[in-house]
Amino acid sequence: MSETALRAHDYLPRDPKSKSVTANVIPIRIVGRHYDEPTATLLLPNRTALPLRNSVAQFAVLMDRKLTQRVERYGGREAWIRRTPKDLLRDLVKEVKELQESLETGTWVDSGLEAADVANYAMMIADVLK
Repeated sequence: MSETALRAHDYLPRDPKSKSVTANVIPIRIVGRHYDEPTATLLLPNRTALPLRNSVAQFAVLMDRKLTQRVERYGGREAWIRRTPKDLLRDLVKEVKELQESLETGTWVDSGLEAADVANYAMMIADVLK
């Protein structure tokens, strides 16, 4: 088993014009293959190993990056947990429109981050519903 690290810039869609992207590092261990995709094990702070497909782990890095930016501006879970699923769905639809615009006019990096915004709002809705 090899030890490696996921860095957000390794998994952002590549924009040939962009040379650098700052990133957080998440420790993972490659443990095998799922279909044609390597599987990662995300080591949680309590040392629990969570098996994930690499593409899911990579996208989670983007989601966390965007969620961190949102938390700094609007507050964290305590802010979204008070909202209704319909309110969050309205914001999710806005984010889908931003993703569509980004795919048409933005960079690859912008589009990847917009996709993470969409996923974060879907996650918030699921969190409110549980």
